[in-house]
Amino acid sequence: MLVCHMKPKFEGGNMSLWKLKKNQKAQITGFSKELDIKFKKRLMDMGIYENGHISCFLSTPFSGPRLYSVEGTMLSLTSEIARNIQVKPLS
Repeated sequence: MLVCHMKPKFEGGNMSLWKLKKNQKAQITGFSKELDIKFKKRLMDMGIYENGHISCFLSTPFSGPRLYSVEGTMLSLTSEIARNIQVKPLS
């Protein structure tokens, strides 16, 4: 299994990427401990790594995948994945 179905808890003003609102920017501060290492490596290959910047470009209705901008690249992530990425809002 690549992703855990439990909701991770983040501390220190951090939140999950899934809670980021449309057009809001954030700094990536880490990944939940429940995230499988293989999946973490794949996310890093796509440009999602600690201290990187990300923004929510498009939010779809009914909890569908959201579109995120990472270093000029657009990525679509489901809630199951985005909830395991820890961010600190910048705006």
